[in-house]
Amino acid sequence: MESYFTTVGHIWGWFEDIRCVLRVSREFSGKELNNRPTDGAKLKRDTIGVMKEIRGEGRKVGGELEKVSKKIYENCQNHMGELFVEVVNNEGEILDVVRHNALEELNHRWSRMHIRRRTGRSKTTKEMTKYGALLAVLSNHENEDYVKTVLGDVDNFVEELQNVTDDELQEAR
Repeated sequence: MESYFTTVGHIWGWFEDIRCVLRVSREFSGKELNNRPTDGAKLKRDTIGVMKEIRGEGRKVGGELEKVSKKIYENCQNHMGELFVEVVNNEGEILDVVRHNALEELNHRWSRMHIRRRTGRSKTTKEMTKYGALLAVLSNHENEDYVKTVLGDVDNFVEELQNVTDDELQEAR
């Protein structure tokens, strides 16, 4: 049992390392939220450095941590283009921008709060697990890039949502 907690703690530390280098936080207070513009190229180099450290540490430890470090590395690698999009002004100059995840955190907390009000404290986690993915899709539905990349193969979004069976409706109640 102790090794399980050590593994989870290790993985948690890796995620915190990535959060730190990306300068994203789960905090909302003014002193915690990073409002400074960042150099995207430097941030990308730093992120790649942390990814390599995580991958190296995973290889060194082996076992389950090696698999997880590989997955973290691959996921970060696959999303480099999204994480480090260059923002260019009208003159073609690359701008440093403020990077944060406050909007995603707010949406998540808003959803939890309303589920808690509706179902009570004991069922909140179950409801978030059950419908969290759909909430993410709906909250990103107005994001043009998200719609193109994630929902690009969906012909009719409304029709796809209507293909819910009676059993699924009953279980959702």
